[in-house]
Amino acid sequence: MRILVLLHSTTGNTRLMMQHACRWFERQGHEVLLFDVTRGACPDPNDFDLLGVANPTMYFRGTLTMDRILINLPAARRALHPVFLYATCGGEPGAQFDIYADLLADKGYRVIGAKYNLAPSNYPHHRFLADHTRLLNPVALRLAALSPHVRPLVGLFSHVALEPTPSDRDDLEAFCRVVLETASSPRVGMPAVEKLHPCLPGVKAMGFSMTREKIARFTRFTVDPKRCTACGVCVKLCPEQVISLAGEAFMPVFGPGCNGCYTCYNHCPEGAIRVAPLPAGAARYHGPSAQMRRLFED
Repeated sequence: MRILVLLHSTTGNTRLMMQHACRWFERQGHEVLLFDVTRGACPDPNDFDLLGVANPTMYFRGTLTMDRILINLPAARRALHPVFLYATCGGEPGAQFDIYADLLADKGYRVIGAKYNLAPSNYPHHRFLADHTRLLNPVALRLAALSPHVRPLVGLFSHVALEPTPSDRDDLEAFCRVVLETASSPRVGMPAVEKLHPCLPGVKAMGFSMTREKIARFTRFTVDPKRCTACGVCVKLCPEQVISLAGEAFMPVFGPGCNGCYTCYNHCPEGAIRVAPLPAGAARYHGPSAQMRRLFED
């Protein structure tokens, strides 16, 4: 089987875990292409037997970058072309799977399964809050161990509760196994869209309500000229290409169309980007921990 996985990863969590999944597929004898959607035109899914869509949850939905990719995806040339969905999030995936299932159905694709893994949040406001409640980490770990349903809630005030575990890795591999079995018989075992992932009350509604205009309110970036070196990292990494270096000081300028992914904020080497009310560069996420890498790097 030939498998294409479309990837959007902002700070490395989704990339790390999906790389592990792709290696698992390859060990089962399948050919896999993991394609970063920010690196150019996407391959045609019709040249593959199975399509995967993997990206983080942001604002209780998927990223606007992946929305754009799926909206522009070529229509499926065969009935029930199978797709699996994957997300990493610091809580609930909200409406992400439902939104993507609908976008894909419009193109003739059919979702055969959806899976998410918890991972430390890369959203600076969330991280800033958790950084100031570190004394609660021992209690958070005990609460998180009570139930998988409790862990996302505990993760609201604790990074450590969101660190992946060996059980999370095993669950991901089990999901990959089910995906292969279902893709081989695509008319069997397909879930109803509303059963892709049951969320806490109200979470999906928040995800459905998050438009680009609303998200833009959370991303009114400014740049600290004393820190900025005009290195261009933010320009290079912006998935929507809305940042440019301009003006006499050659400083970053943020144009319209931001998707609110905070890639620029988290990757700025000088911590020069500011978003109110946080100080410049506060609570940045620097990527997967050593513990997470040991789990998912074979």
